[in-house]
Amino acid sequence: MFSPEIQSLDEKILLTIQKFRIRPISLIMIFFTWTGMGKFWISVSLFLNIIQQYFVAFNPYILKAFFAPLLVWGINYFLKKIVGRDRPWKANHNILPLAKVPTCNSFPSSHAGSTFSFFFVLVWWEFPQAHWFGIWAGIVSLSRMYLGVHYFTDILGGIAVGLLASGVVYFIF
Repeated sequence: MFSPEIQSLDEKILLTIQKFRIRPISLIMIFFTWTGMGKFWISVSLFLNIIQQYFVAFNPYILKAFFAPLLVWGINYFLKKIVGRDRPWKANHNILPLAKVPTCNSFPSSHAGSTFSFFFVLVWWEFPQAHWFGIWAGIVSLSRMYLGVHYFTDILGGIAVGLLASGVVYFIF
């Protein structure tokens, strides 16, 4: 699916990023990667639902926007099986992962897809603080390359799936 030229470029990008790794930034990137995981999403969603029910009324679109990452994870589950792209360190042993190594395939990135889907839905609904979620989505996506667990094209694929999922959620609600 990926041409040798694209594969080579993807590997060069990761090897270049790897040269600039330093411990404080690595710890920050590990944190941002963690915020893009499903366990984090579920926790935040439950927390916001409880707060909304008992304490403060949120913009209902925030809670509905959580459906977009769920849709991304479902779509990506199948895409990863169909595409079957190996993780970077399996294809090039010079690429060293800094995070817990995922067992699923690499393309597309679910972290990039889920965070950007949430951001895109908020933008379409004209949520006033949407830009902060865009910055967060960008850092989460960058963290996946910095940590050596995704290629640049995996990130682009994740963003594309995120855009699709956000469109579906936007039109449903």
